[in-house]
Amino acid sequence: MSNDGSSRIKVIFCGRCIPHYRKKLYEHLQENKNCDIRVYSNPSDKGVETISEDEFASVGGVAAKTFELKIPFRKNWITFQRRVVWAMICGRARVFVMSPDFLRPSVWSNLLLSTVLPGKVCLWGHGFSRPETKLSCVLRKIMFGLAGAVVVYSKKTKDMWVQRGTPKEKIFVAYNTINTEEVFGVKNLLAEDDIERFKAEQGLAGKKIMLFSGRMHERKRPELLLEVLKRICDDVEDAYLVYIGDGYLLDDLKRRALEMRLSDKVRFCGAVYDQETLGKYFLSSRVMVIPAAAGLAVQHAFAYGLPVIIGDDFRTHGPEADIVIDRETGYLCGSGNVDDFAEKVTEILRDDAIHDRMSRNSVRMIEQEYNVRVQSDTLLRAIRYAAFKVEGRSVCD
Repeated sequence: MSNDGSSRIKVIFCGRCIPHYRKKLYEHLQENKNCDIRVYSNPSDKGVETISEDEFASVGGVAAKTFELKIPFRKNWITFQRRVVWAMICGRARVFVMSPDFLRPSVWSNLLLSTVLPGKVCLWGHGFSRPETKLSCVLRKIMFGLAGAVVVYSKKTKDMWVQRGTPKEKIFVAYNTINTEEVFGVKNLLAEDDIERFKAEQGLAGKKIMLFSGRMHERKRPELLLEVLKRICDDVEDAYLVYIGDGYLLDDLKRRALEMRLSDKVRFCGAVYDQETLGKYFLSSRVMVIPAAAGLAVQHAFAYGLPVIIGDDFRTHGPEADIVIDRETGYLCGSGNVDDFAEKVTEILRDDAIHDRMSRNSVRMIEQEYNVRVQSDTLLRAIRYAAFKVEGRSVCD
């Protein structure tokens, strides 16, 4: 296939916004010479940390307003992107990459239109609801049946849908990931002397730090780390706890730390977005602990060689937590079991051999599988599969 504009397959990614951590992914996708990538989203949406409006055009951004309707008495929203549906009707792309969210009428519209128009839909997302209900399973199974290809975040999710009858060749696994290239870039810039200087400046020299990074929300159980710290103080005198993140529980956690007489062993950093500062805290730490609802923070920790300890109830976690392999890249502890968490944290804080082995395994996993380049390549294979249904030949090689 030639690389002139007329032969390049046109692809539209659709979403409410472009998160900052996805910027590098879209830049990689733009590098593919046989695909013309556009990203339809709202450049001014500030629901999460998004790319700047100046960066919007550099990743192929096209302004597409999202209409939203709040469902009464629930946290869910019904969203609709009129421009995305119009693009399908006008044949402006051969493949539309969209979320498998059944509360988005624009996704349903394009799925139905794909049965009579040349365009096809590639669904990309978690692939399940929490909590999963019979209705959500039925609706998503219909969506997967109409889609030209499906991309999910974990092999577990793929296996689940294969068991439910979706052809396995139609489902691709693109592990959700942060901007790993940015993280490795920061990591390579920070020398050991930089970290020692940072620790001295921050009063962290000689501390054995367990780190929590994420929203201070009830579902993540951040208060459990205070209980763990209280249990291990006698055995690990230099144990120290650093919280990175903001949320409605932050003030309550500060109050608890004071009541438990742990204020001199805990630091609350609040929200930190500067990558170099984050890197310094991660490289100063010994272990990441996320009791519940673990997500992309796991990949962030692994990229810096930080073992991760999580609860063993995977119903609470995102698919990103699947890479926490017990005794290989971290530990799985009984959900909410303070004694179990305290024992495992103590092992990693005190035993260099255990820590170093888990650290090497964690970095290797990110370098080999859970990175932006692999994610980009998998998405392109899924797009090729969806386009094959349209054109009968490979289009993205």
